[in-house]
Amino acid sequence: MKWQPIETAPKDTRVLAPNEYGHPVVVWLQDAAEVDPVEGVVARFHIVDDDGNVSTPPGWYRECDCPGCCLDAVLLREAPTHWMPLPEPPRLEQ
Repeated sequence: MKWQPIETAPKDTRVLAPNEYGHPVVVWLQDAAEVDPVEGVVARFHIVDDDGNVSTPPGWYRECDCPGCCLDAVLLREAPTHWMPLPEPPRLEQ
């Protein structure tokens, strides 16, 4: 599959996008400001209001790849320009 413009990416799933070095990484668009800290993604950049509600700034996120330096995800400084679907996982031979 070829790279497609980011404007055509699905908004409800993880996709591949090139990082700053051109290597594909898993990313997703976090549109909703409210995030459940147990069920959803809590990023390094999260906000807790006076009532204890956690929200995450909307934007494109990638999984954290440096254990100990961030939580589950990192907000990208710049939105990706292209995307492609994740490949199917390999099938186990029986």
